[in-house]
Amino acid sequence: MGEVAVPQQEIAYQKAHASDFNAAGLSAFCIAGEIVVVVAVLLRVYSRKIARIPLQADDFTLIVAMVLSVAGVILFDVRVHRWGMGRHWYSLSTATQIKYKKVLIPLRHAQAKTECE
Repeated sequence: MGEVAVPQQEIAYQKAHASDFNAAGLSAFCIAGEIVVVVAVLLRVYSRKIARIPLQADDFTLIVAMVLSVAGVILFDVRVHRWGMGRHWYSLSTATQIKYKKVLIPLRHAQAKTECE
């Protein structure tokens, strides 16, 4: 997958609007959704305890999924605040662009490979 040619006016727009960044909104949206997930799982576990029903495999699966989901939100938040995810590409420093490319290019190749299979 090659680089896409970006028009100069798009690059100029992104550089002129480098301050367009909604990290607080991105984080708040993800954290609010995660709170709903955690509360739902905790209520399910609590209701099982009250009803004296032992936790089953599906409950443990939910707990594992919740932990993975929380980890995903934490990693997303790190990408937003540390790497500038949500910013215009051309407003990022060259070092940050390289960090993204080190992660994104292997992911794109893996995705393309799975789509071809």
